[in-house]
Amino acid sequence: MSVAQRSWLAIGMAAVLVLGVFATALVVTDHRTPAERGAIAALEPVAERPDGHIGVVVLGTSLSRNALSTHGELGAALAAAGLGEVAAANLSVPVASMRWYREVLDHVWAANPDILVIEPGIFLSRPFEHDRSLRTRISQWFESAEPVDINASICRPRSDRLWKRNLGRIGRALIGHDSTDNLERLRAFLNEAETRVDRIVWVVPPKSAIWTEAVGGRHLVIERQLIDAAADLGVSPVAPIKPPPLDHYCDFSHLNLDGAQQFLETWATATVKAIVEP
Repeated sequence: MSVAQRSWLAIGMAAVLVLGVFATALVVTDHRTPAERGAIAALEPVAERPDGHIGVVVLGTSLSRNALSTHGELGAALAAAGLGEVAAANLSVPVASMRWYREVLDHVWAANPDILVIEPGIFLSRPFEHDRSLRTRISQWFESAEPVDINASICRPRSDRLWKRNLGRIGRALIGHDSTDNLERLRAFLNEAETRVDRIVWVVPPKSAIWTEAVGGRHLVIERQLIDAAADLGVSPVAPIKPPPLDHYCDFSHLNLDGAQQFLETWATATVKAIVEP
């Protein structure tokens, strides 16, 4: 074999090796983020619930994560309100959207919940996508990145700096929202969800009065558009819950433990009443 032939053979073998490593990496790594895997893991009690237990799954942002508390506390509140034995999974995560739930929804449907709770915020557009590159997947694999606890509390203290930063960012985002796109996402999702669950209900965690005043109530208009459109598709409108005092918030929009306890009890009572006495 000539030198040239040996060189080409070496190049060919190297190429095969590289392709083999690449293919193996695609197989052994998980393209889902730790948060997505955490949400999927949280569905196990719902999927494996005993006969007669009601399965409840929540899809929402960090607002619902705080407002509806942990899986166990959510289930206990609904049970105390008269729903019966409940297995609940609060899959709410920061900056959630329908794009984020794309990797989780098949697992939600497989868990076969009876009731699906949705927050208007998940139907709004988000300016970023999670990094699913092979580099990130390999890095997470070598680091043995465990699924994150999506029930971990999210409670940053109020500060003028945080207020000014978030108010400017959120205010611009609210102005830029396309209501047509929001409604299209809602309708597409409900068309699928209504074939999968017995009941769909809303959760709308109230933002503080100072927050609402600062953004001119624009978020209320967006929420109302979505709720009204869902009503046309058979989803019952939500009973409004007044914002609590500011000392029941971590910042200016996320409820703290005291605020969440009161909100969850009120919301669970109203929701169960609407389900049991339609």
